[in-house]
This record gives sequence, C-alpha cells and structure tokens, in this order.
Amino acid sequence: METSPARILAVRGDSMRPLLKAGDLILVRRAALSELSPGDLVVLMDWRGEGADCVVHRLFGRAGAGGSLRALTKGDANLLPDPPTPESGIVGAVA
Repeated sequence: METSPARILAVRGDSMRPLLKAGDLILVRRAALSELSPGDLVVLMDWRGEGADCVVHRLFGRAGAGGSLRALTKGDANLLPDPPTPESGIVGAVA
C-alpha cells in the first residue's frame, strides 16, 4: 500500500457479506493495531495464496504471542476466524 493517508480499494470476495460484497468500494485509512477497537473493519495482508493480497475482515480482539501483538479477525460470513495476524500485517482500517 502507498504511503498516502487513505486509499480506495474494491472488495473482491464475499467473506464480509451482507455488509460488503464484491464490487463495493471502501476507503481505507492507515492505522496501527493499537489504534483499532473490536468491531472495526481492518485491512490486513494475507500471504496464504500465491503472493500477498489484502483482506477486509472484522477485528474481534488482540492477543500477545512471543512478546508481539497479533490481531484476531474473522470475515462476517466465515464460520472460522483467521489465523492471528502480526501487527506488521495490518494495512489499516475501513474509514
């Protein structure tokens, strides 16, 4: 992501239905994990596929692991939560 304070991204998947659906546009502001609260929509990096991709999911908590803070997130339409995301994987929050 660029260093600008905010950026518009297009939603590509259905993990946040019914709130967000493929084709919706979102405004993403830069934010650190420490600035976010449970319930916020966060944009995080996902390295599980063929390269890095951005994912929009809801933050439901934080957890410490090995001296570092991790984000606990889940897509509203997903049955299971995401693997914990390190602070460095947080791109920002949906404005």
